[in-house]
Amino acid sequence: MILLLSIVLIAIMEIFKLPPSLVFWFIMFFVFMKAVSSKDLKELFNLKSMKNVYEKTGLKDSLISLISVFLLIGYYIYREIGIASFSDVLFLIPFVFILYRFLLWNIEPYLRRLYKREASLW
Repeated sequence: MILLLSIVLIAIMEIFKLPPSLVFWFIMFFVFMKAVSSKDLKELFNLKSMKNVYEKTGLKDSLISLISVFLLIGYYIYREIGIASFSDVLFLIPFVFILYRFLLWNIEPYLRRLYKREASLW
């Protein structure tokens, strides 16, 4: 779900020539959605060990979230900077890892749970 929403956002931003800074608002929206459905701060910021988070999330959902973050941040850099140099990529990799690890790693199950909860209301 997050991958599909990321691709749709990038397409809309490219078609309508919207500013690439909207990518960060999109990411913060997903963090807000995760905060709404989280039970505590430890769950929100993935403060458990990486092994526990991975066992809970699984490989498929982990890869979907990671690809989505790389697409969004890569699109932002492409639109703002153009072709990234090697030093830009060296800065990008730790930034994406930190953003992914602490905020967006297990967001796919939260979105799925929120979607099912909203669908049951109809």
